[in-house]
Amino acid sequence: QTCKDSASPLDTAHTSRPLSTKAPPTHACCQRGGIATTPSSRCPSPGHPPPRSQLAMVDAEDEVTAGWLMKKGEGVLAGYKRRYVVLDNGVMSYYKSIDDYNKGEAPLKGNRVNIKDYNAKAVASEDTQFQLHPASSTAGGRVWEFKTSSKQTRDAWVEAFQNEGATA
Repeated sequence: QTCKDSASPLDTAHTSRPLSTKAPPTHACCQRGGIATTPSSRCPSPGHPPPRSQLAMVDAEDEVTAGWLMKKGEGVLAGYKRRYVVLDNGVMSYYKSIDDYNKGEAPLKGNRVNIKDYNAKAVASEDTQFQLHPASSTAGGRVWEFKTSSKQTRDAWVEAFQNEGATA
């Protein structure tokens, strides 16, 4: 199955739980104008192509926001790597691939970051970058840095982090 293109920066997004226990729905990326609206879980259709967008926005309680971001590693010489980032119930985790997430593997480096301990802010000088800064002593000292494909996608991710509990 292929997904229809959409004018939305959130097009062809992938989420992973059927809406009910009835027959599995078509992929969320092909529903409601390309904005994913299904609750979190594992994808019922393993043959689904990887998402081409950066973000799957979900709008109901106990649902997941997930998509591809470029995440900067730690250290002076660290570069950016493509990661499948998942926001679920105020917690961020990230994976090397959608398959790792769908298989239920642990997030990379075991990271499960409590978003409520961070400020999510766009980088003013870079249209496609945003950061998570520690907002409390429980957050630790790490600043998380991300890149997206566009300013619109960056803004959607910042909003998603804030909706999950990060402060502005």
